Amino acid sequence: MINKINRNLERARHTYLGIGLTVSILVAVILPGGYFAISYTHMRAELETEAEINATIISGVVNTNPELWRFEQTRLHELLSRRPRFGHAETRRILDGRHRVVAESVNQLAPPVMTRSCDLYEGRLPIGRVEISRSLFPTLVATALVALAGLSFGALLFFLLWELAFRRVVLAERQRREFLEKVLENGPHAVLVLEPDGSIAAGNAHSSALSGWSHDELIGRPFIWFFQGRDARRVRAQLKEVTGAALAVANFETKLTTRGGSELYVNCAITPFVVEGQVLNLLVSIEDVTSQVSAQEELRLFAEDLTQQIIERKEMEEALRQSEARFRNLLQDVAKVAVRGYAADGTTQYWNRAAEELYGFPAAEALGRSLFDLVPEECTRETAAALSRIRQSGEPLPAGEFTLVRRDGTPVAVFSSQVSVRLPGRPLEIFFIDIDLTERKKNEEEKARLEARLRQGQKMEFIGRLAGGVAHDFNNMLTVIQGFANMALVRLEPGEPFYSNFQEIFNAARRSADLTRQLLAFARKQAIEPRILDLNTTVAGMINMLKRLIGEDIRLDWQPEAGLWPVKVDPSQVDQILANLCVNARDAIESTGTITVKTGNRSLGTDYFSGLAWCTPGEYVRLAVSDDGHGIDPELIPHIFEPFFTTKEVGKGTGLGLATVYGIVKQNNGFINVESSPEHGTSFEIFIPRYAGNLATTSQSETAGRPRCGTETILVVEDEPTILEMTRQMLVSLDYRVLPAESPRQALALAREHQGEFQLLLTDVIMPEMNGKELAQQLSALVPGLKHLFMSGYATSVIEAHGVLEPGIRFLQKPFSLGELAGKVREVLDAG
Repeated sequence: MINKINRNLERARHTYLGIGLTVSILVAVILPGGYFAISYTHMRAELETEAEINATIISGVVNTNPELWRFEQTRLHELLSRRPRFGHAETRRILDGRHRVVAESVNQLAPPVMTRSCDLYEGRLPIGRVEISRSLFPTLVATALVALAGLSFGALLFFLLWELAFRRVVLAERQRREFLEKVLENGPHAVLVLEPDGSIAAGNAHSSALSGWSHDELIGRPFIWFFQGRDARRVRAQLKEVTGAALAVANFETKLTTRGGSELYVNCAITPFVVEGQVLNLLVSIEDVTSQVSAQEELRLFAEDLTQQIIERKEMEEALRQSEARFRNLLQDVAKVAVRGYAADGTTQYWNRAAEELYGFPAAEALGRSLFDLVPEECTRETAAALSRIRQSGEPLPAGEFTLVRRDGTPVAVFSSQVSVRLPGRPLEIFFIDIDLTERKKNEEEKARLEARLRQGQKMEFIGRLAGGVAHDFNNMLTVIQGFANMALVRLEPGEPFYSNFQEIFNAARRSADLTRQLLAFARKQAIEPRILDLNTTVAGMINMLKRLIGEDIRLDWQPEAGLWPVKVDPSQVDQILANLCVNARDAIESTGTITVKTGNRSLGTDYFSGLAWCTPGEYVRLAVSDDGHGIDPELIPHIFEPFFTTKEVGKGTGLGLATVYGIVKQNNGFINVESSPEHGTSFEIFIPRYAGNLATTSQSETAGRPRCGTETILVVEDEPTILEMTRQMLVSLDYRVLPAESPRQALALAREHQGEFQLLLTDVIMPEMNGKELAQQLSALVPGLKHLFMSGYATSVIEAHGVLEPGIRFLQKPFSLGELAGKVREVLDAG
């Protein structure tokens, strides 16, 4: 505020100085300027009047003697020399129409000079003019004297304004400053002077002591800066009302925040300083009333506390009774959350409906029973110790998963949390809140089981891909070995040297081919090709492999029945059935035991199929696999053929084995029967319909006798040169004419060269340039009626992608023997 007064004094000094100088300058300039302007205008008017008068007189002379007036010099000089009307020295001249001087009256005139003229007329025709000149010098001298007088008057006026007006303002402002200084410094409270916008202009020492900020730090800060939240909004509203003249004085109590962050209760009084209806400043008086407010608050709290204690003493028992009733009624109807309440010794005092459903005890029966009736025996000691800790220290049991016992003795998994309730005048109560985890546990187990099956399925898929990957190259090598050994045996007699050696090579190649075929069958990559089989022969070929599969600790008992009827089934599917059933039997035997494989003929009537609507009476070939293992529980038997159902541990089974067996049996119009009981082993009986069609008679040994031959021409396409040469030799040995080609491009060239000369295309499926099916389509366009036979050593999944396993397409799986090649070629050529 003091600084503002000083600033006001400085502004007033400059203002009065400016006003005085302005007035003085205006007086010094306006007076002479006005005088000169008036004098100049007056002189010009006088000259114009004088010129008109002289022009009128001379015009009279001209009109009297128009022809000779120019020569009347004497008379004209008299007219020009007469005394001026206004008493000033003048120069006068008469000029004719050509601006020549006719007569003049000359006086010496000091510059500057003002000249005015007026025309002379003869009738209405101008014939010349009269000029009158006068000096302006006397007017300028008079103007200078007036200017000097104006400067003197302006200086006098400036002195009067400065001395009389400004000094009075200075005196008033000084008195105001002294008054404010006394108010600020001598007041008992903190005092602040605010600008109209609410910023601090000045403050006394008490304000610095109260707020913690120095005087210089306070200056310029907004007053509401010392208040927070609601208090700041309240102070802002009070300032607005005072500055808007809505209040003459604002008194209110609020909380002020000091520099140290502490809050003080203060009483504020805001008084506006108004001059001519305008608020120039606000005077704020701040009184610290923290101690009074604290004392009042303590007294109020004490009174309230005393009153509350009296009320609580009177209402405590009723409130407790109502609260307990509401609590028990609320928990009674909570669904899926079992609530159990116990006394300190573990006696049941509360049991809601959810607890009845979860543990099987009705509330009437549960009340009064011990907590330990739900605790497994192995956890009794630990539970007793926890209950003791609750009684002594109130330490609650940590929430978590626990296994408790139902009324029927079955375990139940729950998530339980414990709460202790201690009320004045009441014994300790212990509550347990339980959530049944049975369903979640089942879901978690099912998830783990499905994940294990998925991993096992992925592992089987990998094995299948691995098997399919090696099958092609392995089959190609076996094709060469088996083919050349087969042709050597055809050319040799049984008693000749090396015959037995070639026989062993041929048999080893056949066994290797069977091993590859079985591996692909396990991986479900082998093409399904039903054949008319003697089941005894097929099973006998698997016995050695099955023995290796089940291990040396388990005995495999093979009991074939003689005279077995034929069946039509894919041999690889029989291999899958035996492998899956024997593996399950092996897993069911703890250490040592016996697996029995039997075959036999069965004629089944309607009495056998009573209740089995999906089975048809008739003649069947029976394949039975039994073991003396631990057996299957009766409740599990209806589910054993479901995909992914297994009772084995994680990683030991996929649940696909029996489902695969069931699918194969149903695919071949058969059925399967299971008999099992715990600890008495399991028996699977598979019934496959007897084949009633014509039986193809083939030699028991493909090496005995000459295979079927022909004279047709065959185009053979194979990108493996060794297999191509072997196939050519086989066909040549069968009296066929052969056109060999190592690529589809060469085959097309041969076809164009020998168009119409060959009747059969024997081609590999997977080749460079194009596959076998595409080649067959192009050759069929060149040779209408051409027959096709495809061969490959790839797995089924690869061959299917090239479309050669579709119905009606002939296919020969590598490796093949001479007899198989001869039979397949003849079959295709003889087909209609």
